[in-house]
Amino acid sequence: MITGEFWDPFAKGNFKTVETYDRFYGIQASKQELKKWLFNRGIAFPTWVFVLMAANEPPMLMTWKMMIKNVEHLFFGDDVMVFDKTANWCLVCYHGKRMFFGRDKIYDPAEDERTMTELNERKKKYPRFKHPFL
Repeated sequence: MITGEFWDPFAKGNFKTVETYDRFYGIQASKQELKKWLFNRGIAFPTWVFVLMAANEPPMLMTWKMMIKNVEHLFFGDDVMVFDKTANWCLVCYHGKRMFFGRDKIYDPAEDERTMTELNERKKKYPRFKHPFL
């Protein structure tokens, strides 16, 4: 889902829409504004999301509502990535300073088709070869 570095996570245009949020001030009013911004992304509260922290923390599974309620504990000074099982959207927090929300994933099957064609050609050329992906 991420095609660039965390400061520009959707560099190759893998989502139709990318929204940013960078009004982190460390005060309670700012946290409420962030919660409102996250709420307005249109993700249903009971949606289960994966939360990946960058700092050697194990991944977490929680609902979107739980994530919004714990925003001050999740997004302070670290890189965090959040997505659901559909992978149709992704939220990236860069150092607790800027958020990127990409939605409507663009999938181009041409690259995958080219890879599969190469694998099939290799399999024809070397029929006894056991490729790890096939």
